[in-house]
Amino acid sequence: MAFLRARDAVYAILADRETFTDTIPVGVPVTIGWGTRDRMLPSSQARVAMRRLPHARFMPLPGCGHVPMTDDPVLVASVLLDGSGR
Repeated sequence: MAFLRARDAVYAILADRETFTDTIPVGVPVTIGWGTRDRMLPSSQARVAMRRLPHARFMPLPGCGHVPMTDDPVLVASVLLDGSGR
C-alpha cells in the first residue's frame, strides 16, 4: 500500500535513472550482497547480476529483505568492511 502511495516518487526516480553499462576491470573487487528474503528483487535477479559481473563475490544476506541494512545492520557492515578491505 505504501509503495502505491509513493508511486509519484517512484516514477520520478525511474524517469531519471542511469543504467550502468561500463565494464569493471577484473582487479577491482566487487561484492554483491543480496537479501535472501528480498521480495522486490528475487534471487533470479541475483543470478542475472552474477552473470553480468562474473568476477564479483556473491554474498547472500540470510533473513534480509530489500533493505538489508535495517534488517541486519551488523551483517551488512561486516560485508561492507570485508569487501572494502580486499
